[in-house]
Amino acid sequence: MYLDEVSSAGNAAGTGARIALLNRQSRQVIETLVKNIEKIETALEPKFQDYFVDAMAFPNKTDPFPNLFSLVTRPAVKEVADNGWWQKASAALSLILFVGGVLYRLKTLLKN
Repeated sequence: MYLDEVSSAGNAAGTGARIALLNRQSRQVIETLVKNIEKIETALEPKFQDYFVDAMAFPNKTDPFPNLFSLVTRPAVKEVADNGWWQKASAALSLILFVGGVLYRLKTLLKN
């Protein structure tokens, strides 16, 4: 697996902006690199919407990812006060969005 090569970049956009503003040489390097970037417009990518919608289902509509939590740590279940359905629905939606995002990233990573 390639997961050991994946790490968080944090606020990469903010860090890059600070570097470009404060260092002329780095700004020139950034400008050169930007010219070689291939932008992929996800809205135009035919399969993106399918992958996104499938990942929104819990579990994923098309990929069960049976070994997912052997590769990544399962997020802790949040304790929710029993003050009504809204808090429970909100917690469930947060988990669904998190897992959907992880699954889409894993699927993309593993296909490459």
